[in-house]
Amino acid sequence: AELAKIKNQSEQWIANKTAEVKKKKELGEKYVNDLVVNAKKKTTEKALTEVAKIQLQGQEMIKTQKAAAEKHANEQYSKIKKEGDKWIESKTAQAKAASK
Repeated sequence: AELAKIKNQSEQWIANKTAEVKKKKELGEKYVNDLVVNAKKKTTEKALTEVAKIQLQGQEMIKTQKAAAEKHANEQYSKIKKEGDKWIESKTAQAKAASK
């Protein structure tokens, strides 16, 4: 039961982080799109170069944030899983010792 609770908590945490990343991605894309719309209002070659730079910066920002959140989620999941595995081993050993 304890392991299931830990597993549920870690899955919920990962789901929350995934939702957070998705929201940041959407906000980042909206920000980039708004900047692109504003930049496109200019008609000079400089404006077109600016648009390309802004799009690249936005894409990099989204990639970086997503990677960081995924890495953090994976680290937390691994940590929780290791603790759960140790707990199972401990309880299994106790049960074996008690049954002798």
